[in-house]
Amino acid sequence: MAKNIAKTVKEENKKACIIASSDFTHYGINYGYFPFQNNAKDNLYALDNKAINHIKELDAYRFLDYTEQTGATICGKFPIAVMIDVCKLLGGKNAKLLRYYTSGDIIKDYSSAVGYASIVVE
Repeated sequence: MAKNIAKTVKEENKKACIIASSDFTHYGINYGYFPFQNNAKDNLYALDNKAINHIKELDAYRFLDYTEQTGATICGKFPIAVMIDVCKLLGGKNAKLLRYYTSGDIIKDYSSAVGYASIVVE
């Protein structure tokens, strides 16, 4: 899929903005995902940050492998992986985390929280 998207962008000779939209880990009773029992905030940040690091390294394979190994409930993991590969095929070399937070940061309750990140690839 990434090859076809990159090929189309190149053939059309236009600039493109490739966007993948996804929440990050869904943790807690509302989501049925409990990889840790204590320090939910710190552990949720650590879990998502390792996934984010693979994105920042532009390594779709390691990103997907990490989600499989950890069970991290990143619902848009496949679109993220495609986005990484498209960006690389179109010359993207650097990815930067703009912002990360969780719903727990907003409501001050991490018993059921979802992670959010914005990352740009240039």
